[in-house]
Amino acid sequence: ENEGTAETYPIITLTAKEPTTFAMVSNGDEYMMVGRPYDIENEQPFQKYQRIFSDNATSLVGWTDGTSVDGGIVAGQMQAANGRFEAVSYGTGTRWHGPAIKTSIPEIVENFRFQTFVTLYNKNNPAYVGRVEVYLLDVNGNTVAKLAVKDTHTQQALNGVEIRVGDNQNYHHLINEYGDRPGNWNDFYGILRIEKDGNEWYAYVAMTEVGTGRHHTRRSVRWVDTENKFTRQVAQVQVHVGQYGNNPVPSGGVYSMFLDKINHEQDGIPYIADEGDVIEFNHKTGDCYINGEPVQFDFGADFFALKKGINELAVMPENTFVMSIKY
Repeated sequence: ENEGTAETYPIITLTAKEPTTFAMVSNGDEYMMVGRPYDIENEQPFQKYQRIFSDNATSLVGWTDGTSVDGGIVAGQMQAANGRFEAVSYGTGTRWHGPAIKTSIPEIVENFRFQTFVTLYNKNNPAYVGRVEVYLLDVNGNTVAKLAVKDTHTQQALNGVEIRVGDNQNYHHLINEYGDRPGNWNDFYGILRIEKDGNEWYAYVAMTEVGTGRHHTRRSVRWVDTENKFTRQVAQVQVHVGQYGNNPVPSGGVYSMFLDKINHEQDGIPYIADEGDVIEFNHKTGDCYINGEPVQFDFGADFFALKKGINELAVMPENTFVMSIKY
């Protein structure tokens, strides 16, 4: 029931109770939908992104000391505290130095999606210099890819993001910048992601809004490795937090990591959400989100208003979501 005196545009939130290939809300005349249903005779739903590794940085059990980092040395000590992996000490060195830890993943993967939630609070302080890095390694410890947030300026507060394919000798940068405007990624609190599917690579970076988890200040890049130069498979994950020389270091660390194996099914329809995932239809702003990340909605769909008084809404698939409405 819309208890106001006029129509209003709602924010509808659906929390999935099970995997689904689509989500739709309709008032009988209009509808909003993401994903799509599947034909049970000719199509099968499948898990395109199959989770094989996750870590919420609550314990160092299963992690060992890292072996090498770009442009510096492994030194100091890491701890699991304050909800993240962070440095207790950085050791000493004239260039980059700091702790690094690594762990093996349960299955070696060729096609994958890796995402990590990191912070680097440089607090607009020009004196701070530091970096938080996550490396994906093969069985021999060679770098498959690297994701990093770093402030390398001694007289300016300026966080940058680096997402790279390959090692520091043979590489291709997907993202290596400061955002749309220098300073956009200062006090970074957000997500870094890299994905490999065949010879196609994808990178994504976004700050996240405290409370809602919505992504903003985003950047996404797609690149095709036409020469098939980067074919190493992922077998290990390494976390590094670094200091440069004796410069003061901003607070930062790694809060979570997720690695998914990419599956392919001919005539299959991938799930867009799994149990616990949150889909939001914001009819006020005209946006759709899955777990805070903006997504495209169905071509024929439209955002609708709640009329004054009683409104009847249908949610599909039935019994798949817990729904809440704000207006």
